[in-house]
Amino acid sequence: METKKIGNFEISDVDLQTFIARLPQEQQMYAQMPEFREQCEKRLEEIALFAVLAEESGLEESDEFKITMAAARRDILSQLGMTQVLRDINVTEDDAKAYFEEHKAEYMTKPTANAKHILVDSEEKANELKAKIEAGEISFEDAAREHSSCPSKEKGGDLGQFSPGQMVPEFDQAVFSAEVDQLIGPVQTQFGQHLIVVTAKSEAKEAEYEAVKNQVMQAAILAEQDKTYQAKCAELRAKYL
Repeated sequence: METKKIGNFEISDVDLQTFIARLPQEQQMYAQMPEFREQCEKRLEEIALFAVLAEESGLEESDEFKITMAAARRDILSQLGMTQVLRDINVTEDDAKAYFEEHKAEYMTKPTANAKHILVDSEEKANELKAKIEAGEISFEDAAREHSSCPSKEKGGDLGQFSPGQMVPEFDQAVFSAEVDQLIGPVQTQFGQHLIVVTAKSEAKEAEYEAVKNQVMQAAILAEQDKTYQAKCAELRAKYL
């Protein structure tokens, strides 16, 4: 966009980009749409127009303006000061590995389970199907395809892999308490009655450093920044308070 002058104020493309960058993340996805950019540009024009109005009304000399400007100056300088203190903080590979050793519990992989299920609307129906499966009259997968009301029936009831907390509590508890290949149920949830077979399970285990290296490095930097910030705060309190 061409720079616009409204009274003593200018609106440039940089102003527009900055305005958009400060919008909520869900709005920024529209940043490249011409209509959205026009709306943002119009909003900037309105801001400038009201600024001109306030200026002409002498509000620049008001106590409210002076108090607000002083607070804005303080906040901007504070942000710049913190940025300067924290800007060059980094950690070495050895620092990151040491941080990892101290925080291994935070990088445990969750237990997982693979399971298949059949969902029906009554305990009677579930028990009937369970008896037929155990008697070998029908396979679990065929029973799921024919009788389950869950979309997973198209895959023989297969739900894939999941971790604790991804399913409703009753289903979770049943799955992570069951033995692999054991037919369990009926298990009642808010959705109905489930017959379940756990096809695979893995226990929680410590992650290897290399697998989470980037996460650890970032966490170590944040920890070092916090340490530096707290130390600088203590120093400044002792000096100025």
